[in-house]
Amino acid sequence: MNNKKVVIIKAGGSSIGSLYDSEKIKEKHSKIYEIINNYSSKGYKVIIVNSALKGFTRALIASSFHKEGTAEYHENLAIGELSTANLLNNNLKAMEIESALMNEQQFQHPVNLKKNGNGLEILNVNTQDIYRVLESGYVPIIPGFIGRIHGRWGTISLDGSDISAIEIGIALKESKFYGIVEVVLLKDYAIYNKDPKEKDAKHLPKLHWDEAIALTEVCGDFVHPKGIQKAQASALNINILTFEGETSIIGN
Repeated sequence: MNNKKVVIIKAGGSSIGSLYDSEKIKEKHSKIYEIINNYSSKGYKVIIVNSALKGFTRALIASSFHKEGTAEYHENLAIGELSTANLLNNNLKAMEIESALMNEQQFQHPVNLKKNGNGLEILNVNTQDIYRVLESGYVPIIPGFIGRIHGRWGTISLDGSDISAIEIGIALKESKFYGIVEVVLLKDYAIYNKDPKEKDAKHLPKLHWDEAIALTEVCGDFVHPKGIQKAQASALNINILTFEGETSIIGN
């Protein structure tokens, strides 16, 4: 029986802060450090899938002269993930975490993309590259939302970092390198039956995948429905976690 364990933690976006929230960013990066150490103490290998800081990608969209869908447009958008991942990687190293940035410079980015209509989607995940980095003792930092296509950066949907983390989890589960594979999405809120800011909102600690998909129609995309569907097809649970420790599990 394979008892090796791995957790894929998606971190970024509004749960970390915007470009101007320097103190919040440092605080959240310190908490990511604590989360990594917590999982490591339980015998898990840890992967971080990074998302751009709040508002960064939308600012890049607004700043780009290139037509949507062109290779140059995708490469402009990738700047947000790559820059934010580099910051997180450097901060973790400063806190003595042996992290490794999978950005095509230090280590190869493991996600490959393909065309799907007018957009791009994930074709496959190179789990062997991830496995080599993990088994070398590093915490891989993988920029989400982006991947490689024809030797250049491409991007998927604006909720793509969640999907990246889920697809990496699915690929690692199918690879059989690890017997236990968990996906954790760090969010501002756990899942509630309505807007969590409303006074009578009820926390939902556990939902079936189908219930979660139905709830996205009422409460918005706390996780992209496409990501939930992919997780369900592979019987992969999704753990929504806040920095305050509140959780909701989507699964069986």
